Amino acid sequence: MNSHKVLLLGSSSVPAAYLPGKFIGKPALGLTKLLKTGIFAGLATLASGSVMAQEAGLFGAISPASRSVQIGQEATAFATIINSSATTATNCKIAQAGPSIGAFTFQATDPVTNNPVGSKNIAVDIPAGGSQSFMFSIAPGSPMNGVSLPLSFSCDGFADAPVFAGVNTLTLSASAQAVPDVIAITATQNADQIVDIAGMGRFAAYSAAAVNIGANGDFEIEAQYTGNNGPVTVLLCETDPASGGCLGAPAAKVQSSILSGDVATFAVFALRDGEVNFDPANNRIRLRFTDSNSMVAGETGIATRGTGTDLVIGEYNKTSTGFTVNGVSYIDGASSYTRVLDDGALAAASGLTSGKRVRVTGTKSSGEADTIFIDSELAKGPITAISATAFDVAGQKINFDATTLFQNRLFASLQSGDYVEVDGVFDAAGNIQASRVEYLAGGFAEAEHVSVTGIVQSHNPNLKTFMIQNLNIEYANAIIDHDFPGGQFGNGDMVKVKSNAALGGLTMTASKIEKPYSTGTVGQPGVDVDLEGVVDRFVSEQDFDVNGQPVSTSANTLFEHGLATDIALNSKIEVEGIINSNNVLEARKVSLETDNSDSGDHGNNGDHGNDGSDDHDNDGDHGNDGDHDNDGSGDHDNDGDPGN
Repeated sequence: MNSHKVLLLGSSSVPAAYLPGKFIGKPALGLTKLLKTGIFAGLATLASGSVMAQEAGLFGAISPASRSVQIGQEATAFATIINSSATTATNCKIAQAGPSIGAFTFQATDPVTNNPVGSKNIAVDIPAGGSQSFMFSIAPGSPMNGVSLPLSFSCDGFADAPVFAGVNTLTLSASAQAVPDVIAITATQNADQIVDIAGMGRFAAYSAAAVNIGANGDFEIEAQYTGNNGPVTVLLCETDPASGGCLGAPAAKVQSSILSGDVATFAVFALRDGEVNFDPANNRIRLRFTDSNSMVAGETGIATRGTGTDLVIGEYNKTSTGFTVNGVSYIDGASSYTRVLDDGALAAASGLTSGKRVRVTGTKSSGEADTIFIDSELAKGPITAISATAFDVAGQKINFDATTLFQNRLFASLQSGDYVEVDGVFDAAGNIQASRVEYLAGGFAEAEHVSVTGIVQSHNPNLKTFMIQNLNIEYANAIIDHDFPGGQFGNGDMVKVKSNAALGGLTMTASKIEKPYSTGTVGQPGVDVDLEGVVDRFVSEQDFDVNGQPVSTSANTLFEHGLATDIALNSKIEVEGIINSNNVLEARKVSLETDNSDSGDHGNNGDHGNDGSDDHDNDGDHGNDGDHDNDGSGDHDNDGDPGN
C-alpha cells in the first residue's frame, strides 16, 4: 500500500460534485495492460487529428512520456508511426533526432499486444492510412535531469514526423545511483486523451495513475497548463484508489510518497478562463513528478480544448451538408475536431446512421459539433413474437409509429426469427419506443451477438439468473462491469446484457453484463439542453421526466403543438432549457410531438436508411394501441451524461 504524506501547497475551490467523481482512480485498474496495449494510441490520435495533420504525411507518438534510470541502464518506451498518406511508406524507423546521449535501439511490435516482433533496428513498411507500433530503448551515458529528447520518426520519401513536445518527445533523467522512475498515464471520459472544458469559468476533470518502478521516492507533483496566454488553471489531488475520493483539497502542487512497485492515483481539475483552441501540440496539461533530489522522475501530458455548452439529444438525420438532430442543423467540418463515440468508445463516423439516437455537444448557433455520442442499440437479436401491430425482439416489446425508420425491410415484411437491431428510448413501462429498426439479412452471423438493455427483475444471485421483460438471462460465466456498486447489480438496476451465443428460445446465456454507457442525467448544471424523448415519469405538467431526466416547467415556459395539460405518461416530447444546480432541466420551451411532427426532421434527407427505399412503414396501425397508459417505474434514462 502507498505511504501517503500529503502536503497541500496552495488551494482553490473546486465544485463539490467533482470531488468523488466516478472516473477518479480508474487508471490504476490494469495499469500495465494499458501501457502494453496502446495507451499511447490516444496520443497518436492527437497527432493525426491536429491542424498540422490536414496535410498527409507521417506522425508519431510515444508512451510513457518520461523515464528516469540509472546511468547505463536502458530506458524503454513504446511508440507509434502513423502514415496518413495515400501511398505505402517504406523503410520506416525511429532514431535519436539530435546528438547521441547513449545506445539506442528500436523494434517493431505486435499492435495488439506490443510484444516485440522481428529483430532490433530493422525498418518496416507502413501501408497507406496505416500505423505501426514499436518499442525503443536508450541507455544514457551521463547524468541528466528532465532532458526533452526529440525522436526522429522517418520513412523513405517522406518528411520526418513533426515534433510535438509531450506527444513524441521523451523526458529523460539519469543518475549514478538508483532513482525513482514514475510511469504515469491519464484517462479521460472519452478515452482519447483530450480534456474538453465546456464554457468559460467552468471545470473539467480527468484522472491519472502513476506506478513507481524505480527506487522509493518522495515526490512533489505539479499540474501545469503549457498552452499560450494561460487561459486554464489546473489543480490536482491525490485520491483513494478504492473510493476515488480526494485525500485533500485540490491544489496546484501536492506531495506524496510512492514506494517502489506502488501505484498512486490522482484527480486533475481544469478551470477555463478564456478561449482554448484545439491545438494538441501546444494547449496541454502536464503532470510532473519531481523527487526529493529535485530530479524529474516522471511526467505525463494531455491535450485540452474549450468547447460549446449546448447539448442536443435526439435522432440523427444525415443531410447534404452535415446532419440534423431535433431540427438543429450541424455542418460537417465546422468544428476543428469532432470526435464520434459509439456506446462510449471512439468510433468512425461511418457508424452514424439516420434514426440512431445521438447526443451532440457543441454550439448550436454556429452548427459546430464537438462530440457526437451514439447511444447503443437497445435490442439486437431475433424477433421472438410478431403481430400485425407490434413485435418483440429477444423478449423485449417494441413499439413504433410513423416516425420510426425501418431500414432494409419494411415492417410488413418482417417475420419471426428475423434478426434486427433496434434503437430508441424506453417508455414508462420499460417497453422500447423505436426510432430505428434495421433488418440484418445475415442473421446471427451479421449481428455477431445478441444484446438487450433493460431493468433487472426476478434476480436470483444464487442461481445467477434474472429477467428483462420476457427474457430469462443466465449469467454464471458472464463478465460483470466493475462500475456496479460493489461489483454487483440487483433488481431495479438498468443493465445492458450481451451474449456471444444465439438465444435458446427465450433464454440468453450472458457473456457480459454492464452499465449502459448513456445512463445518468443529461449534463452538468448550466448546460443548455435540447432533449427529445418520452415522458416516463409524470407527477404534473410542472414535474415530469423525459427518459429519466427530471424536467420542470413554469409560467414562463413556451408550449408548442399542444398545451401543458396535454403532457402525460408516454407523451413524445421535446424540451429545451437549462440544467439547474439540482440537475433538473428547467424548460423554456416544450414541444409535444405527434407522428406527423417535423421536430425530429425525419426523412428530410431523402435516403431513409441509405437503401433507396421509403422505409417509414406508413401502413396504418403502428402499434401504439393503448399500451402507453402503463405507469411503470420510470427513470429509464437512456440519454445519459456525455461529460461526467
